[in-house]
Amino acid sequence: ETGTKNTAVGANALDANTTADSNTAAGYNALTTNTTGTVNSAFGASALEANSTGVRNTAVGSDSLPNNTTGEKNTSIGYESLKDSVDGDQNTAVGNQSLANNTSGNNNTAVGSLSVFTATTGSGNVGVGKSALQLCETASDNTGVGKQAGKAITTGGNNTAVGADALLLCSTGANNTAVGNDAGDVTTTGSNNTSLGYQADPSSNSASNEITLGNSSITAIRCQVQTISE
Repeated sequence: ETGTKNTAVGANALDANTTADSNTAAGYNALTTNTTGTVNSAFGASALEANSTGVRNTAVGSDSLPNNTTGEKNTSIGYESLKDSVDGDQNTAVGNQSLANNTSGNNNTAVGSLSVFTATTGSGNVGVGKSALQLCETASDNTGVGKQAGKAITTGGNNTAVGADALLLCSTGANNTAVGNDAGDVTTTGSNNTSLGYQADPSSNSASNEITLGNSSITAIRCQVQTISE
């Protein structure tokens, strides 16, 4: 081995390293197959275990980023976070099994237990909160903030859900915006809907191109301007 500035603590940690520099591995099998990857940090059993040439990855927790081989600039914190990732780049996963099924998706952010859990190849998703965007498989560019926000989105893209259970049942619908607890939670396949306020929902689960302000308890809509211009 000719690499420099490396630190290895634990059985098989950094065992295969050849010329790589500035790696830190602590735990059984941490960075054990790394050869030329540089500036990686792995803390926990099997953290970054399969990494070979990937660079600038950080894995904290047992089985975090264990299958990454060539992926770069990933941050994985929590048990089995980014567990299946092989060559995805610039993903951030914080929480138990967050982004666990990601294989090659890029630029995803998952914060919270099971957030963006089943995403495989989707990219550009942001899930913050327990089970936010949990079932997001191949969908891209969705944002879910709040417990179970956008939980059921599988292939629909460009959805924004803010609030607990917002867009909860949306699966293939796209370009929806829901802000408020339970907002847009009936939508499944509908697209281009805007639902604002607690329990604000479009007219049906498949309805599209609707704007809904508030729930059935709203008795007045007040605005200083009385007209809407095209």
